[in-house]
Amino acid sequence: MNNVCSDYSIMPILVLVKNFLTLFQIIVPIILLIITTVRLLKCVKNPDDKKEKQKVKNAFLAAAITFFIPMAVNIVFQLIGSNTTLSDCWNNAKFELSTKYININSKKKNPINNNPNDYEKGVPKNGGICLDKTKSTKVLFVGNSKTYVHDIPSKFQHIAESEGYKVSVSSVTQGGKTLSYLASNYKSQITSSAYDCVIMQEQTDAYASGGSTYSNGISAVANLVKSKNPNVKTYVRALWILDSSSASELNKAYAATEKYAESTSSGVIYDGKAFENSRKKYPNINLYGDERHQSEAGAYLSALVIYNTISGTNTKTTYYASLNKDTATKLQIIAAN
Repeated sequence: MNNVCSDYSIMPILVLVKNFLTLFQIIVPIILLIITTVRLLKCVKNPDDKKEKQKVKNAFLAAAITFFIPMAVNIVFQLIGSNTTLSDCWNNAKFELSTKYININSKKKNPINNNPNDYEKGVPKNGGICLDKTKSTKVLFVGNSKTYVHDIPSKFQHIAESEGYKVSVSSVTQGGKTLSYLASNYKSQITSSAYDCVIMQEQTDAYASGGSTYSNGISAVANLVKSKNPNVKTYVRALWILDSSSASELNKAYAATEKYAESTSSGVIYDGKAFENSRKKYPNINLYGDERHQSEAGAYLSALVIYNTISGTNTKTTYYASLNKDTATKLQIIAAN
Protein backbone atom coordinates (compact mmCIF):
# COMPACT_ATOMS: atom_id res chain seq x y z
CA MET A 1 0.00 0.00 0.00
CA ASN A 2 2.99 2.31 0.05
CA ASN A 3 2.24 3.66 -3.44
CA VAL A 4 -1.54 3.66 -3.12
CA CYS A 5 -1.93 7.37 -3.89
CA SER A 6 -0.12 6.98 -7.19
CA ASP A 7 -1.77 3.68 -8.07
CA TYR A 8 -4.70 4.60 -10.33
CA SER A 9 -6.21 1.13 -10.10
CA ILE A 10 -6.67 1.63 -6.34
CA MET A 11 -7.56 5.32 -6.32
CA PRO A 12 -11.00 4.85 -7.96
CA ILE A 13 -11.81 2.14 -5.38
CA LEU A 14 -10.99 4.48 -2.50
CA VAL A 15 -13.15 7.21 -4.01
CA LEU A 16 -16.03 4.79 -4.60
CA VAL A 17 -15.79 3.52 -1.00
CA LYS A 18 -15.73 7.07 0.30
CA ASN A 19 -18.74 8.07 -1.80
CA PHE A 20 -20.58 4.89 -0.85
CA LEU A 21 -20.10 5.63 2.86
CA THR A 22 -21.48 9.13 2.31
CA LEU A 23 -24.59 7.77 0.59
CA PHE A 24 -24.85 5.02 3.20
CA GLN A 25 -24.75 7.66 5.94
CA ILE A 26 -27.69 9.52 4.38
CA ILE A 27 -29.94 6.91 2.78
CA VAL A 28 -29.87 4.03 5.28
CA PRO A 29 -30.76 6.13 8.35
CA ILE A 30 -33.65 7.68 6.43
CA ILE A 31 -34.97 4.22 5.59
CA LEU A 32 -34.54 3.09 9.20
CA LEU A 33 -36.28 6.21 10.51
CA ILE A 34 -39.22 5.52 8.20
CA ILE A 35 -39.36 1.96 9.56
CA THR A 36 -39.13 3.34 13.12
CA THR A 37 -42.03 5.71 12.44
CA VAL A 38 -44.17 2.85 11.15
CA ARG A 39 -43.38 0.78 14.22
CA LEU A 40 -44.16 3.72 16.50
CA LEU A 41 -47.60 4.01 14.92
CA LYS A 42 -48.13 0.32 15.63
CA CYS A 43 -47.12 0.91 19.27
CA VAL A 44 -49.69 3.69 19.54
CA LYS A 45 -52.37 1.26 18.44
CA ASN A 46 -51.03 -1.56 20.67
CA PRO A 47 -49.22 0.10 23.63
CA ASP A 48 -48.90 -3.24 25.44
CA ASP A 49 -46.98 -4.91 22.61
CA LYS A 50 -43.49 -5.21 24.15
CA LYS A 51 -41.98 -6.89 21.06
CA GLU A 52 -42.96 -3.94 18.88
CA LYS A 53 -41.43 -1.49 21.37
CA GLN A 54 -38.16 -3.44 21.26
CA LYS A 55 -38.20 -3.32 17.46
CA VAL A 56 -38.61 0.47 17.63
CA LYS A 57 -35.58 0.74 19.91
CA ASN A 58 -33.53 -1.52 17.65
CA ALA A 59 -34.42 0.41 14.51
CA PHE A 60 -33.62 3.74 16.14
CA LEU A 61 -30.29 2.41 17.44
CA ALA A 62 -29.42 0.99 14.01
CA ALA A 63 -30.18 4.37 12.40
CA ALA A 64 -27.91 6.15 14.86
CA ILE A 65 -25.06 3.66 14.40
CA THR A 66 -25.41 3.77 10.61
CA PHE A 67 -25.22 7.55 10.65
CA PHE A 68 -22.12 7.71 12.84
CA ILE A 69 -20.04 4.85 11.33
CA PRO A 70 -18.91 6.78 8.18
CA MET A 71 -18.33 9.85 10.34
CA ALA A 72 -16.18 7.80 12.71
CA VAL A 73 -14.11 6.39 9.82
CA ASN A 74 -13.42 9.89 8.46
CA ILE A 75 -12.58 11.22 11.95
CA VAL A 76 -10.09 8.39 12.54
CA PHE A 77 -8.29 9.06 9.24
CA GLN A 78 -8.29 12.82 9.89
CA LEU A 79 -6.75 12.26 13.34
CA ILE A 80 -4.06 10.07 11.82
CA GLY A 81 -3.53 12.80 9.21
CA SER A 82 -0.58 12.31 6.91
CA ASN A 83 1.25 10.04 9.31
CA THR A 84 0.54 7.06 7.06
CA THR A 85 0.32 6.83 3.26
CA LEU A 86 -3.11 5.23 3.39
CA SER A 87 -4.65 7.87 5.68
CA ASP A 88 -3.17 10.68 3.61
CA CYS A 89 -4.56 9.11 0.43
CA TRP A 90 -7.98 8.55 2.04
CA ASN A 91 -8.23 12.18 3.15
CA ASN A 92 -7.39 13.40 -0.35
CA ALA A 93 -9.03 10.65 -2.38
CA LYS A 94 -11.49 12.93 -4.18
CA PHE A 95 -8.77 15.43 -5.04
CA GLU A 96 -6.41 12.75 -6.32
CA LEU A 97 -9.04 11.27 -8.59
CA SER A 98 -10.18 14.53 -10.13
CA THR A 99 -6.73 15.96 -10.76
CA LYS A 100 -4.81 12.85 -11.75
CA TYR A 101 -6.94 9.86 -12.64
CA ILE A 102 -9.57 11.57 -14.79
CA ASN A 103 -7.10 13.82 -16.58
CA ILE A 104 -4.87 10.91 -17.51
CA ASN A 105 -7.79 9.01 -19.00
CA SER A 106 -9.15 12.01 -20.86
CA LYS A 107 -5.78 12.37 -22.57
CA LYS A 108 -5.91 8.74 -23.64
CA LYS A 109 -9.45 8.97 -24.97
CA ASN A 110 -8.91 11.30 -27.93
CA PRO A 111 -5.20 11.45 -28.74
CA ILE A 112 -6.22 12.26 -32.31
CA ASN A 113 -7.21 15.76 -31.17
CA ASN A 114 -3.64 16.58 -30.18
CA ASN A 115 -2.79 17.63 -33.73
CA PRO A 116 -5.72 19.52 -35.28
CA ASN A 117 -3.77 20.20 -38.49
CA ASP A 118 -3.13 16.54 -39.19
CA TYR A 119 -5.27 16.18 -42.29
CA GLU A 120 -3.63 12.86 -43.14
CA LYS A 121 -5.58 11.36 -40.19
CA GLY A 122 -8.71 13.27 -41.11
CA VAL A 123 -8.76 15.58 -38.11
CA PRO A 124 -10.60 18.84 -38.80
CA LYS A 125 -9.80 22.11 -37.09
CA ASN A 126 -13.33 22.38 -35.71
CA GLY A 127 -12.92 19.75 -33.02
CA GLY A 128 -12.00 16.39 -34.53
CA ILE A 129 -14.11 13.49 -33.38
CA CYS A 130 -17.81 13.64 -34.17
CA LEU A 131 -19.36 10.41 -32.91
CA ASP A 132 -20.31 10.27 -29.24
CA LYS A 133 -21.45 7.13 -27.39
CA THR A 134 -23.22 9.19 -24.72
CA LYS A 135 -25.88 10.40 -27.13
CA SER A 136 -27.53 9.74 -30.48
CA THR A 137 -25.62 11.35 -33.37
CA LYS A 138 -27.28 12.74 -36.50
CA VAL A 139 -25.20 12.16 -39.62
CA LEU A 140 -25.93 13.62 -43.06
CA PHE A 141 -24.36 12.50 -46.36
CA VAL A 142 -24.44 15.00 -49.23
CA GLY A 143 -23.29 13.80 -52.67
CA ASN A 144 -24.25 11.81 -55.74
CA SER A 145 -23.79 8.28 -57.06
CA LYS A 146 -20.39 7.95 -55.40
CA THR A 147 -22.34 8.12 -52.17
CA TYR A 148 -25.51 6.17 -52.92
CA VAL A 149 -24.26 3.35 -55.19
CA HIS A 150 -24.11 0.26 -52.94
CA ASP A 151 -25.39 2.53 -50.15
CA ILE A 152 -22.30 3.84 -48.36
CA PRO A 153 -24.44 5.69 -45.74
CA SER A 154 -26.18 2.46 -44.71
CA LYS A 155 -22.88 0.59 -44.46
CA PHE A 156 -21.46 3.37 -42.31
CA GLN A 157 -24.50 3.17 -40.02
CA HIS A 158 -24.13 -0.61 -39.60
CA ILE A 159 -20.45 -0.21 -38.73
CA ALA A 160 -21.11 2.58 -36.21
CA GLU A 161 -23.93 0.66 -34.54
CA SER A 162 -21.80 -2.49 -34.35
CA GLU A 163 -19.27 -0.39 -32.40
CA GLY A 164 -21.87 0.76 -29.88
CA TYR A 165 -22.87 4.16 -31.29
CA LYS A 166 -26.43 5.36 -31.72
CA VAL A 167 -26.66 7.11 -35.08
CA SER A 168 -29.42 8.33 -37.33
CA VAL A 169 -28.24 8.64 -40.93
CA SER A 170 -29.80 10.78 -43.68
CA SER A 171 -28.77 11.41 -47.29
CA VAL A 172 -29.24 14.20 -49.81
CA THR A 173 -28.05 12.80 -53.14
CA GLN A 174 -28.76 13.02 -56.86
CA GLY A 175 -26.79 11.35 -59.62
CA GLY A 176 -24.23 13.48 -61.43
CA LYS A 177 -24.90 16.66 -59.44
CA THR A 178 -22.39 18.99 -57.81
CA LEU A 179 -22.43 20.16 -54.22
CA SER A 180 -23.41 23.64 -55.43
CA TYR A 181 -26.44 22.18 -57.22
CA LEU A 182 -27.46 20.17 -54.18
CA ALA A 183 -27.08 23.19 -51.88
CA SER A 184 -29.31 25.28 -54.17
CA ASN A 185 -31.97 22.68 -54.99
CA TYR A 186 -32.11 20.68 -51.76
CA LYS A 187 -31.74 23.49 -49.24
CA SER A 188 -34.83 22.51 -47.26
CA GLN A 189 -33.65 18.89 -46.94
CA ILE A 190 -30.11 19.89 -45.92
CA THR A 191 -31.45 22.27 -43.27
CA SER A 192 -34.31 20.00 -42.15
CA SER A 193 -32.43 19.04 -38.98
CA ALA A 194 -29.53 20.16 -36.81
CA TYR A 195 -26.98 17.54 -37.87
CA ASP A 196 -23.94 16.63 -35.79
CA CYS A 197 -21.76 15.29 -38.62
CA VAL A 198 -21.99 16.10 -42.34
CA ILE A 199 -20.08 14.14 -45.01
CA MET A 200 -19.69 15.96 -48.36
CA GLN A 201 -18.79 14.34 -51.69
CA GLU A 202 -18.26 16.37 -54.86
CA GLN A 203 -19.26 15.43 -58.42
CA THR A 204 -16.39 13.68 -60.25
CA ASP A 205 -15.52 16.34 -62.86
CA ALA A 206 -15.72 19.25 -60.39
CA TYR A 207 -13.64 17.25 -57.91
CA ALA A 208 -10.98 16.42 -60.52
CA SER A 209 -10.68 20.04 -61.68
CA GLY A 210 -10.26 21.35 -58.14
CA GLY A 211 -11.65 24.70 -59.21
CA SER A 212 -14.18 27.25 -57.98
CA THR A 213 -17.17 24.94 -58.47
CA TYR A 214 -15.68 22.57 -55.91
CA SER A 215 -14.72 25.37 -53.51
CA ASN A 216 -18.12 27.07 -53.76
CA GLY A 217 -19.97 23.80 -53.30
CA ILE A 218 -18.15 22.91 -50.07
CA SER A 219 -18.75 26.42 -48.70
CA ALA A 220 -22.43 26.39 -49.68
CA VAL A 221 -23.20 23.09 -47.95
CA ALA A 222 -21.06 23.95 -44.90
CA ASN A 223 -22.84 27.28 -44.46
CA LEU A 224 -26.27 25.64 -44.70
CA VAL A 225 -25.62 23.00 -42.06
CA LYS A 226 -23.89 25.50 -39.76
CA SER A 227 -26.97 27.73 -39.92
CA LYS A 228 -28.85 24.94 -38.10
CA ASN A 229 -26.02 23.84 -35.81
CA PRO A 230 -22.95 26.11 -35.43
CA ASN A 231 -21.08 23.21 -33.79
CA VAL A 232 -21.64 20.73 -36.61
CA LYS A 233 -18.56 18.77 -37.70
CA THR A 234 -18.17 18.87 -41.49
CA TYR A 235 -15.99 16.54 -43.57
CA VAL A 236 -15.04 16.38 -47.24
CA ARG A 237 -14.26 13.09 -48.95
CA ALA A 238 -10.97 13.01 -50.87
CA LEU A 239 -11.93 10.04 -53.03
CA TRP A 240 -10.82 8.48 -56.31
CA ILE A 241 -11.59 10.13 -59.67
CA LEU A 242 -11.68 7.32 -62.21
CA ASP A 243 -10.33 3.80 -62.07
CA SER A 244 -7.69 4.88 -64.62
CA SER A 245 -6.72 8.23 -63.05
CA SER A 246 -3.01 8.96 -62.70
CA ALA A 247 -1.21 9.70 -59.46
CA SER A 248 -0.73 13.36 -60.46
CA GLU A 249 -4.48 13.77 -61.12
CA LEU A 250 -5.31 12.26 -57.75
CA ASN A 251 -2.77 14.40 -55.91
CA LYS A 252 -4.23 17.53 -57.51
CA ALA A 253 -7.71 16.57 -56.28
CA TYR A 254 -6.39 15.73 -52.80
CA ALA A 255 -4.59 19.07 -52.55
CA ALA A 256 -7.70 21.00 -53.55
CA THR A 257 -9.78 19.05 -51.01
CA GLU A 258 -7.33 19.86 -48.22
CA LYS A 259 -7.30 23.54 -49.15
CA TYR A 260 -11.08 23.94 -49.33
CA ALA A 261 -11.65 21.79 -46.26
CA GLU A 262 -9.30 23.97 -44.25
CA SER A 263 -11.08 27.13 -45.38
CA THR A 264 -14.37 25.77 -44.00
CA SER A 265 -12.86 24.17 -40.87
CA SER A 266 -13.77 20.76 -42.27
CA GLY A 267 -12.01 17.43 -41.96
CA VAL A 268 -10.76 15.34 -44.86
CA ILE A 269 -11.77 11.71 -45.35
CA TYR A 270 -9.17 9.93 -47.51
CA ASP A 271 -11.08 7.03 -48.98
CA GLY A 272 -9.29 7.70 -52.29
CA LYS A 273 -5.93 6.95 -50.70
CA ALA A 274 -7.42 3.83 -49.14
CA PHE A 275 -8.45 2.70 -52.64
CA GLU A 276 -4.89 3.27 -53.87
CA ASN A 277 -3.40 1.29 -50.98
CA SER A 278 -5.87 -1.55 -51.43
CA ARG A 279 -5.07 -1.87 -55.14
CA LYS A 280 -1.37 -2.20 -54.29
CA LYS A 281 -1.72 -4.62 -51.39
CA TYR A 282 -4.78 -6.62 -52.45
CA PRO A 283 -5.05 -6.30 -56.26
CA ASN A 284 -7.54 -9.17 -56.43
CA ILE A 285 -10.19 -7.17 -54.50
CA ASN A 286 -12.24 -5.29 -57.10
CA LEU A 287 -13.25 -1.91 -55.70
CA TYR A 288 -14.99 -0.64 -58.84
CA GLY A 289 -18.39 -1.43 -60.31
CA ASP A 290 -17.34 0.54 -63.38
CA GLU A 291 -14.59 3.06 -64.05
CA ARG A 292 -16.43 5.82 -62.16
CA HIS A 293 -18.37 4.03 -59.40
CA GLN A 294 -17.63 1.84 -56.41
CA SER A 295 -18.40 -1.85 -56.17
CA GLU A 296 -19.82 -3.45 -53.00
CA ALA A 297 -16.23 -3.85 -51.75
CA GLY A 298 -15.42 -0.25 -52.65
CA ALA A 299 -18.50 1.04 -50.82
CA TYR A 300 -17.56 -1.01 -47.76
CA LEU A 301 -14.00 0.37 -47.80
CA SER A 302 -15.28 3.96 -48.06
CA ALA A 303 -17.70 3.37 -45.18
CA LEU A 304 -14.84 2.00 -43.05
CA VAL A 305 -12.63 5.03 -43.77
CA ILE A 306 -15.51 7.42 -43.02
CA TYR A 307 -16.21 5.67 -39.72
CA ASN A 308 -12.53 5.59 -38.69
CA THR A 309 -12.13 9.29 -39.46
CA ILE A 310 -15.12 10.69 -37.62
CA SER A 311 -14.83 8.30 -34.65
CA GLY A 312 -11.07 8.59 -34.20
CA THR A 313 -10.74 4.80 -33.89
CA ASN A 314 -9.99 1.91 -36.25
CA THR A 315 -12.92 -0.45 -36.40
CA LYS A 316 -12.63 -4.24 -36.37
CA THR A 317 -16.35 -4.63 -36.87
CA THR A 318 -17.95 -8.01 -37.45
CA TYR A 319 -20.33 -6.36 -39.93
CA TYR A 320 -19.08 -7.42 -43.36
CA ALA A 321 -21.92 -6.18 -45.63
CA SER A 322 -22.30 -8.85 -48.32
CA LEU A 323 -18.56 -9.58 -48.43
CA ASN A 324 -16.87 -12.67 -47.07
CA LYS A 325 -14.96 -12.32 -43.82
CA ASP A 326 -11.53 -12.58 -45.43
CA THR A 327 -12.18 -9.74 -47.89
CA ALA A 328 -13.82 -7.55 -45.24
CA THR A 329 -10.94 -8.09 -42.82
CA LYS A 330 -8.38 -7.13 -45.47
CA LEU A 331 -10.29 -3.92 -46.20
CA GLN A 332 -10.43 -3.14 -42.49
CA ILE A 333 -6.63 -3.38 -42.41
CA ILE A 334 -6.40 -0.96 -45.35
CA ALA A 335 -8.83 1.48 -43.75
CA ALA A 336 -6.78 1.51 -40.54
CA ASN A 337 -3.59 2.61 -42.33
